Amino acid sequence: MTQDKAPTQKNAASKMGNLLMWGLAGCGCFGFGVVFPRILFVIALPSLLAQDNKARQPEAKTYVGSLNRAQQAYFIKNKTFTDSLEATGIGISAQTENYTYQIGIYETQPPVAISLAKPTQDSLKGYAGFVFLTPVDDSHFNTSTILCETATPVSRETPLPSPQPTASMECPAGFVGLN
Repeated sequence: MTQDKAPTQKNAASKMGNLLMWGLAGCGCFGFGVVFPRILFVIALPSLLAQDNKARQPEAKTYVGSLNRAQQAYFIKNKTFTDSLEATGIGISAQTENYTYQIGIYETQPPVAISLAKPTQDSLKGYAGFVFLTPVDDSHFNTSTILCETATPVSRETPLPSPQPTASMECPAGFVGLN
């Protein structure tokens, strides 16, 4: 009978060893299952935030493009531009969660309409749109537009680069063209 007890004790010791082995392996899995994903998240977070900002910027591109087209239509009807968002008749709010919008007129000869989208949050790009008039004759003009984006994201405390229309219909310094 003593021979039968020896294998049972050996089996018990083997089971204890197996439990200990699985316990240690489990701690390794804990490290890979909990700690490792957190490290990956910290590494990937800046990239995820950049993608989030890229998802917010199309709003401004769309709105400034719409304001450019609204200024063209306003000019055709009234023979002048407007500096009132409401007068454009397209229902764009002066402020959204991501941007504030402004329109104005540069009183050059001929005048130039400008639309601005200034970020309300850090790390977003700003946008400017221009509507230029090209004289056809003494009383008729063709309208042309250009949409510009700041070369780098701007802080909400940092003003947009001062957009000044150029005679050659190019984006001003600090902006790049999107058309």
